[in-house]
Parts: sequence; structure tokens; C-alpha cells
Amino acid sequence: MFGVPVDDRLVRSAARQRAAFERAVTLLDRPGEEFGVALDGATIPGWFLPGGDGMRPLVLLTNGYDAGMPELLLSASAGLRRGYHVAIFDGPGQGRMLFEQRVPLRADWEAVVSPVLDALLGRPDVHPGLYGIREGMVARLEMLQVPESVLAQFPDIPADVLAPIEAFIDSSRFLTWTVKQRGFMTHGVDNVSGYLHAIDDFTLAGRLGDVRCPTLVTAAESDPLAGSAPQVVAEITGAPAELLRFTAEEGAGDHCEWRNRARFDQVAYDWLDVQLRAG
Repeated sequence: MFGVPVDDRLVRSAARQRAAFERAVTLLDRPGEEFGVALDGATIPGWFLPGGDGMRPLVLLTNGYDAGMPELLLSASAGLRRGYHVAIFDGPGQGRMLFEQRVPLRADWEAVVSPVLDALLGRPDVHPGLYGIREGMVARLEMLQVPESVLAQFPDIPADVLAPIEAFIDSSRFLTWTVKQRGFMTHGVDNVSGYLHAIDDFTLAGRLGDVRCPTLVTAAESDPLAGSAPQVVAEITGAPAELLRFTAEEGAGDHCEWRNRARFDQVAYDWLDVQLRAG
């Protein structure tokens, strides 16, 4: 049902999901508090989930490409059990901003996170932290066995090379959904060339040297999109950075550790606990 024009069934389904999710967060031991943050004429929707009384560290959960706030609730719950305040939100290209406001994904995520943090830091009961999920399109093209000589030209891939790639995408229901339905809709484009150009800015190149806080980078062993993780850690030179790997043996070796997210949450929050004690 993903794609443009937007299928009304998707809109209705998203509305039902939102209603169920909002009922759930108001039934937590400490009910969630809804908030909204203005961004370029649109509104970033979010929820503040209190971990207890008084001032506490705040973990701000920001999702990746395919999900919205309901999918963040499990990781949020793990933080709440440890006494953290947690905030979740849908940014451009995600959840409610995509389905309800038709706002596409943008690469300058600092322009999204900053006003959310500014709003939350106005509360008298929080200290901030940040958690995120990312993935790379070049890694997806590598999965399609696109030659390195062609990848070096990304995103200006020649039309004669792009044509068989597009045909291969069309031959797969999964890739058609990933690229032509979900991808086009998320980025606000209508062709493969436009899609590749839209995602060209989604890179950490030239930015990692600006990182000034302790950083945890994770990699699942069977996830082809995690191949750049060691390079990411190596390029963070202005703050401590640590790489933790997740394996199939512990049930967390797939993309986003999705078969054992509880294991990921345990490790990530253990790391955060140590950082905050050290600080």
C-alpha cells in the first residue's frame, strides 16, 4: 500500500495504529505526555515518557528509515525500567509526519533533533542523551552486485547501468516495496534516479570529526548495512567511541538486531549507565 499517490487504506491503517499506540502510552505506570515541535511549517509529533519523579537523564530515541514511534516503544520501555526519562518522536519521512503531513525525509537530521532537544530541555526534570539507527544506500547497491567502478559515480549512475538495476528491482516484490513504494514515498520522488540523488546527502562523511560526546556504534554480524561501522568509529576522533558487535548466536545478528532487541537494549543501556556514572 506504500507509494504515491498515497493509498487511503494506508492512511486509515496508520490512524488506527496511532489510536492504539496513544491508548497504550497513556496506560503506562506513568502516563506519557504528548508534545509537538514546529519545523518549517510542519509539526514534529512526540511523546515524553517519564521514568520517575524529579530530575533524571533523558534518552531521546530517534528512529531510522522504516519505522515510527510505536516501534520505539520497546526500547523506550527498557529505558523506563532503568529510571530514565525517554522521549520519542516522528521526524520528516517517518510515521505521522510522512502519513499525515506528507513531509519527506531530510539528511540534515541535526535540524530535526535540535528543536526537539530545545523543547525538552525546557523541562525542569531532564538531562539529555541520544540514540539513533542509520543505514546506507550504497550498501544496498553493493547487495545488488553493482560494480565498484559504478558505485564510485554514485549518485550519478549512468542510465545504461541504471536500467538493469531498475529491472532487477521490478523483479522483486521486496525491492519494489523497499525502493519504489516506501523509498519514493519517504523521499518525495518518483523515479530511481531521483531517489539516488535524494539520498546522496545521507552520509556521515566529513561530519564524524565534529562528534564531541562518547559514542556507541553497534554492528550486527549478518547485516550488510553494518559494514562501515569500524570506519565510523575510527573517524570519531574528538570523543571516546566504542564498537560493539552482535552475533547470530545471541539471536541479534540480523539488521537492527531485530530478532533479539531485548539483548540490544540491555547492552546499549548498560553502556549508557557507565557513561553517565563516569560523567
